[in-house]
Amino acid sequence: MDAFDPKRFELPPGAVGKAKPSKRLPRHKRGEQFLWGPLAWFAAAGKLPGRALHVGLMLWWLAGIKKNRTIKWEPTAAEPWGLNRWAVHRGLTALERARLVAVDRRNGRCPVVTINDLASD
Repeated sequence: MDAFDPKRFELPPGAVGKAKPSKRLPRHKRGEQFLWGPLAWFAAAGKLPGRALHVGLMLWWLAGIKKNRTIKWEPTAAEPWGLNRWAVHRGLTALERARLVAVDRRNGRCPVVTINDLASD
């Protein structure tokens, strides 16, 4: 009886092509977080200087988690985004000047941020 030889079943080099990348958009996995919001709001934030868009994206993400457009800003929320407190402060100020958010600042307390609807001019 012959010994089993798995090499007999190997395909010659180059016989198998490369897999084509999927045309479908990547989806979040179960339990994985994702972001959703109005494109016009993000486009307006993207035109602002500095890290305003990053801060805006982070605010929408937090609002989605809390299911509320008003968020108490916690400094630890910026850590996963790689933003320091000064970048967040400047971003909030730029978003506030553009009237994309309203910020209630009180001495010694975390600011409370409300995401506004995009003003139609």
